[in-house]
Amino acid sequence: MSDKPPFKLSKATLIEFAKKNRYVLIVVAVGIVVIFWPSKPVKPPVEAAVTPPTQAAGSEIDYGLDALQRELASLLGSVQGVGRVNVMLTVSGSTETVYARDGGNSTRTGQGGEVSSENTSQVAVVRGAGGEQAVIVKTIYPSYTGAVVVCDGADKPEVALAITRAIMSLTGLSSDKITIMPMSN
Repeated sequence: MSDKPPFKLSKATLIEFAKKNRYVLIVVAVGIVVIFWPSKPVKPPVEAAVTPPTQAAGSEIDYGLDALQRELASLLGSVQGVGRVNVMLTVSGSTETVYARDGGNSTRTGQGGEVSSENTSQVAVVRGAGGEQAVIVKTIYPSYTGAVVVCDGADKPEVALAITRAIMSLTGLSSDKITIMPMSN
């Protein structure tokens, strides 16, 4: 058997061990504190569900300002803490439709050797079962310039923030262009 006495844990032994390994003990202690440090749960950002405009068979989608304001008021009314809602959006410009054109240029040579060129392009049309219809290349919609929301619950900061974020994501407006106000009784 060995001549060494069994290991005894004493105060002097612990102090000697701590002096030799103080940096390791500091790192371990900091790690334990970080692991068990209480933290607030992170709330996910409020996201507004966007419902595309409804389209009846054979009709065009309604992207009108009035329809958008009604849909936005309906959507915001479903946000927790919001009651009655009125929404007003302002826009700059108007809707512009760009039509496809068939490229037609005609060149004529006159009696005296004069050459004249004339642009004879016309709007391209498609013939179908429903008759003739112009070919639309793109539609340019007006840009939003501001929004005002008057609603119940607007005096609560979390409700005002949720409404501001929803309007920002749906219109592309910055927060300084959005005003949220409480509704009077």
